[in-house]
Amino acid sequence: MVNETLLKRKHIIEEVILFIVFALLLYTGRLNYESTGLIVELILGFSLFLDGRNLGWRY
Repeated sequence: MVNETLLKRKHIIEEVILFIVFALLLYTGRLNYESTGLIVELILGFSLFLDGRNLGWRY
């Protein structure tokens, strides 16, 4: 039970770090809004896939 909780927290922290990195790239002008939106959707989809594979669909 504790291991699953730590894995969930780690996973959420990694997602937040990714969002911050891509937001910084957007605000510095390295990415446009369309690219950033696509990347965010891919991150959310991949994180959902990894949650289902690693932790199961029930929390």
